[in-house]
Amino acid sequence: MVFVKCGSLPEPAFLGAMWVRPEFRRRGVGASLVQRALDFLRAAGQTELSLWVTRGHDGVVDFYQGLGFQRTNATSALRPDADTVIDELRRRVEAVPPSDPSEAAGQ
Repeated sequence: MVFVKCGSLPEPAFLGAMWVRPEFRRRGVGASLVQRALDFLRAAGQTELSLWVTRGHDGVVDFYQGLGFQRTNATSALRPDADTVIDELRRRVEAVPPSDPSEAAGQ
């Protein structure tokens, strides 16, 4: 399951939730879900995707960094009354490369 929300430029799109059943983890399912989300956002004209990860979840950060996300150094409390800190990661939503070589040449 993956949830993304389109942003209103200049705000980025937002990946709000992603979950994979434990027995299907480390099989490429999460990467596939993120790719599908990127495809959707690209088709919707979005240019950047943001997400937040709970601090200390280094494996999750490594997963997203492996998919091209980078830390922004932005942090926040999970909730106003919480001690839990979350960190932002972002990545560009690249344009789809043309499938026809003549499109790449501008013909």
